[in-house]
Amino acid sequence: MTPTPLAKLPPHDSGHDSHNQLLPFRPVKGIEFESRGIHQMRFPYLVADNEWDRYTEFGARVWADAVRAMSELLDRGGDPLHRYYGPEFSVLSDANPGLEPAWMRLDLAWNADGDPQVLELNSACPGGWSLTAIAATELADTEPDRLAKLASLAPSPTEHARHLVDKLGPRIVIAALFHDYRFELGRLVHDIFSLGASALILDPSDPVDCARLDTYRPTGVYWKSDPTRVTEAASGVGEVIRQCGGVSLPSPEWMLCGEDKRLLSHLDPALTPSTRDLINVDHADIAKHQPNLVLKPANLTRGAGIKLGYQHTSSEWDAICLRARVAKQPYVVQDLCHLRLIETEGGLLYGDLILFMIKGQVVGAGSRVSSDPIVNVGRHGAYQTVWKT
Repeated sequence: MTPTPLAKLPPHDSGHDSHNQLLPFRPVKGIEFESRGIHQMRFPYLVADNEWDRYTEFGARVWADAVRAMSELLDRGGDPLHRYYGPEFSVLSDANPGLEPAWMRLDLAWNADGDPQVLELNSACPGGWSLTAIAATELADTEPDRLAKLASLAPSPTEHARHLVDKLGPRIVIAALFHDYRFELGRLVHDIFSLGASALILDPSDPVDCARLDTYRPTGVYWKSDPTRVTEAASGVGEVIRQCGGVSLPSPEWMLCGEDKRLLSHLDPALTPSTRDLINVDHADIAKHQPNLVLKPANLTRGAGIKLGYQHTSSEWDAICLRARVAKQPYVVQDLCHLRLIETEGGLLYGDLILFMIKGQVVGAGSRVSSDPIVNVGRHGAYQTVWKT
């Protein structure tokens, strides 16, 4: 089977070939993520003023529509998303409900017309804030002449921390199972202390760890772990929230459903590629449109378990989809989108765009690039900082 080529979109990226003579990757000094060195591109992703305006407007539309969709799901109550997470909702019911997400990191690709499409909302644990800011600073320090007339679009290093302090108060508990996100949490605690507040990281599944709450007297809890982890320790998370007076970010709705890709099926079709729960899609339809489909686990994966239809024979695709239908983890079928194609001396790279959002506003951007069309830092990808011309 001949793979369906990904178009060179959006067109503006092809105008920076002079940067592409540099080696594609290099380590970012001092950055380690889950015991792995993080790499970044030696050249930036350049975005013009009018393009940036388009992306910020798009982000605001996604935020508003996601809030609308979540509100409608709560009103219906019997939606498959809520039935799937029902036990955890009841355990976490003491937490403050809220339809406004605390933040989002939108992972974007493009449709055939070059319009942005959101592939994931990342509203429970939007990783990359600290890494993106550090990577932009490091690149500016080492490439001052090239970047002197450009404006970095990385989020402020303390933007995330300031929002937590504003919402949760001066003594914050960061609940993270099994020490997930060690690097990012270390940076976040440092930023919270720099603002005159304090933060305590604990594992809500560890009673000894939770005993520290008695003397800390927390004012709020931030859940910073993969959403699927909630199902592993919902009672522990619920107890931590209760001891924090029911003040939590994100709310149970966004903690559980915000990153489930099935939520995308409730958004305006203009904002996202067609995304359907696998169990609701006829197998003949999936087979017919195989080259233009992507199969994904419904919840956070860091690239694991994602299958691109065009990379498999029809018999392989049939077997993959049949296994996914009976898997414990729900799957979605999503239309294939386009990525940026970047030509380098080291070979062809694929790139996406990520938007960081707080209170419905885009506060920064970054990008990830990889020789693998499943673009993810967890799959040997690299960061590419975004700059405005």
